[in-house]
Amino acid sequence: MHHRLAVVLLFGSLAACAGPEYRWVKPGVDAATFEKDRQACVQYVDDEFNPFYDYGPAHRYVSASEEALYKQIEAENMFRRCMKRRGYELVTIETKPR
Repeated sequence: MHHRLAVVLLFGSLAACAGPEYRWVKPGVDAATFEKDRQACVQYVDDEFNPFYDYGPAHRYVSASEEALYKQIEAENMFRRCMKRRGYELVTIETKPR
C-alpha cells in the first residue's frame, strides 16, 4: 500500500513542477500539527483505498495504464477530501517568473 501512495504523491509532485505551486493552509496551525494531520490523511488513504475497485468509466474498456491512472487520481482525491475535512484549504502560491 505504501508503494502505491508514494507513486500518487510523486505524481502530484511532478505535476507541481510543470505549473503553479500549491500549499495546504489552515490558519493557526503549526508545522508539527500540519505534519500530524497530513500523516493521518496518508494513513487514511492507505487504510481505505480499495485497489481492487474498478475505477474509471464503466461504459468502455480501460487499459491497464488508464486504470492505474484512475486509481492514482482517486487516491489523490481521497487525500484531498481528508485534508479538507480537517479544515485545510489547498491554495496557489504565487511564484516569481524565472
